Amino acid sequence: MFDIARVPVARQKVVGDALAGVVPAADAKASKKGEALPDDVLALGREVLTRTRALELVASLPKLAIDNTADRVFGGYFKILLGEAQCLDGTLSPLSSALEARRRAAVLVRTKAYKKGVRVLKLEMSQQYQEMRGIVLALRSPELVESIKVLGHAHHVDHLEAQLAPYGVAVKAPNGDDLEKLSDAWHAAFTRFVAAVVSKWPEGHATREALLKPYQRALDAQRAEQAAARKATRKRKADTQ
Repeated sequence: MFDIARVPVARQKVVGDALAGVVPAADAKASKKGEALPDDVLALGREVLTRTRALELVASLPKLAIDNTADRVFGGYFKILLGEAQCLDGTLSPLSSALEARRRAAVLVRTKAYKKGVRVLKLEMSQQYQEMRGIVLALRSPELVESIKVLGHAHHVDHLEAQLAPYGVAVKAPNGDDLEKLSDAWHAAFTRFVAAVVSKWPEGHATREALLKPYQRALDAQRAEQAAARKATRKRKADTQ
């Protein structure tokens, strides 16, 4: 049975970074080695990647920087949608059916997800956090699934959602550096990911090894470090006797 003992934040980030080289991006289905991952494994793997980005952001950015970054990300996506629609509106030549579908999709996504425009990015952080959550929920809603697919914007939606965890921590923590809850969330997400992986592939299977090896390496390194620390402690005690 695969060991899912907890590793510290620093190693969680290392594992997440390594997993990013195995789990495909949101706009791809196959792994980098060509094997298609089941949808549930894919979704759970991407959740781990999202949790990893949250850890990295909160660990490296102060509260104001997190607020400014979220403003740029959510405001930037609004401009992408606006620009897409403007580019395809009022054209001097007829639009193809594909381009017309993109224009309609951009308008629908912008009006449904950004119902209040970008003025919500000027709100106090706790209010802005709720508004940004509403935007992401709208983008994930069944009503917009097809439009997001037409635009090829799944990666944008994933990126917006990745901002929520560190922003939420910054709202609640005065210094924006409360990593413990994010670390808990990472471990819970990885535990679900592991459960899915071990249920799909037997021990020794290449895909299982590729997906779980980064964590096993981190765990082995942690145990080696702990063993070395215990050995050093015993030696110090022996030297003082």
